[in-house]
Amino acid sequence: MRPPINYISLQESKLYGVKRKRDLAKILGVTVKKLKSLTSDKNYREWTNAEGRIIEQPSEELAMVLSKLHNILSEIQTPDYLLSGKKRIKPRQNADLHATNNFMINVDIAKFYQSTKKKYIFSAFKSIFDLSPDVSDLLANLVTYKGHIPTGTATSQAIAYWAYKKTFDRIHMLSLCQGILMSVWVDDIVFSSKTPLPKGWVKEISKIFYEVELSLKLQKTKKYNSKDFKTVTGTAISPKGELFVKNQKRKEIIDILRKKTVEDLNLKQSRSLFGKLTAQRQIQADFFEDVYKKTKKHLKSLEKNKT
Repeated sequence: MRPPINYISLQESKLYGVKRKRDLAKILGVTVKKLKSLTSDKNYREWTNAEGRIIEQPSEELAMVLSKLHNILSEIQTPDYLLSGKKRIKPRQNADLHATNNFMINVDIAKFYQSTKKKYIFSAFKSIFDLSPDVSDLLANLVTYKGHIPTGTATSQAIAYWAYKKTFDRIHMLSLCQGILMSVWVDDIVFSSKTPLPKGWVKEISKIFYEVELSLKLQKTKKYNSKDFKTVTGTAISPKGELFVKNQKRKEIIDILRKKTVEDLNLKQSRSLFGKLTAQRQIQADFFEDVYKKTKKHLKSLEKNKT
């Protein structure tokens, strides 16, 4: 059995209460001069991935510093309603949390990273982390690109949360008062209850986000009743509260093997298929059992022959 993860309080973090730039630089393992140079947008490269998503990738030097900052932030205890970014927490556990509730609403923050403005990050560093204004400004510049959170850095997920922690806390408190269970997975927020959620709930949540210049993707808002199959972070939940792999994910596996056998796949294709199978087996342990075993055996053979 693996030992429990020991998080620390915010006040115990080495980042908390830093008042001088040289102390921040020391924590991140660079000089103040280097830290300032890394705040330039020139340290990023933009490119588009296969899904058409724009990736804002930091230079190797900046990535190393941001990785150190990420490690520091990942040590800090965060509220139970935040599930993403935590060690050993998988998307399935987000679904499992809501599985026994009959009614659910899923909302999605539109362009969360691109909409996260530097002023909210600065405010979080200053008021929550108790950093001096000049240290807060330097750090806010370090973790942003063109004034927003970039899509391709180690710190993006954590910074997006801390920038709006007060807003998330406010919505969580409102949920508790209404007897509603809330969870956050990056930009995906789930509300569930044994009884129907209040009328106008989404509108009320939307107004709160609007106050901090965020908006919801209304077209992606999903409302579920007791007889509906529900979806939470890629996992399907039956009306009886059972967790299943989504049909879309099943189709992806079937499409790969529609005109091929497992043994026909090359190394790259085998790794891709094995990754997909492994991910979905975290939801259903026996998902495509035979295909999984064959793929694992075939992949092992390919990797052995490669060496």
